[in-house]
Amino acid sequence: MENSNFIANTVHEIRTPVQTIIGTLELLSDTKLNTEQTEYVRQIRFGADVLLTLVNDILDFSKIHSNNFSLENIPYDVVSLTEQTAYLESIEAFNKNIELVTDIDYSIPPLVMGDPTRVKQILLNIIKNAIKFTSDGYIHVELSSKHKNMLLSQITDTGIGIPTDKVDKIFSSYYQADTSTSRKYGGTGLGLNICKQLVELMNGNIHVQSEKGKGTIFSFNIWAELPEEE
Repeated sequence: MENSNFIANTVHEIRTPVQTIIGTLELLSDTKLNTEQTEYVRQIRFGADVLLTLVNDILDFSKIHSNNFSLENIPYDVVSLTEQTAYLESIEAFNKNIELVTDIDYSIPPLVMGDPTRVKQILLNIIKNAIKFTSDGYIHVELSSKHKNMLLSQITDTGIGIPTDKVDKIFSSYYQADTSTSRKYGGTGLGLNICKQLVELMNGNIHVQSEKGKGTIFSFNIWAELPEEE
């Protein structure tokens, strides 16, 4: 417990200056810079974003493994949340000439019970990964209902894929299928482990199908009850 508190407090202290660096870089980007200076700013921003992601992942990891972690259970619009999350990442996909499309079952009830912040976190993590490891083609985000109280989300990409013999390990803490990807793309492998634990806390499960060079399909289902009628 003491270790968890120490990690959480330390990470908070690290996150503040990192956010200051990112904010200052955004201001710097709006000034008159030559091509060389713009590239330096881009590289610093890339490193700061990677560091901020790592800090946030460590904080979530420590929270989940502490006794203080709990999920919200409030009404939210899962259809709108899925659309908005995909839209948030559509610019990044557009910048890489990747098509990001959504395929949503609109018969899903307008409100379900759950933790919208954590559902969004899972979606963002998987969609960001899909964009990161896809250089051409598309990303397909699907939301459907397996039955009344079980929601299924599936994210398909045409990216670099995962070797078949390493697919089963992809949700392990700090695991990466190829260490060279962390040098090229950044990341620690913590994000997918956090997704797995969050999905399981929501009484669901998460799966991955992939083949190297042929893309990846991440799918997860979560239990989502309907709110009580007033």
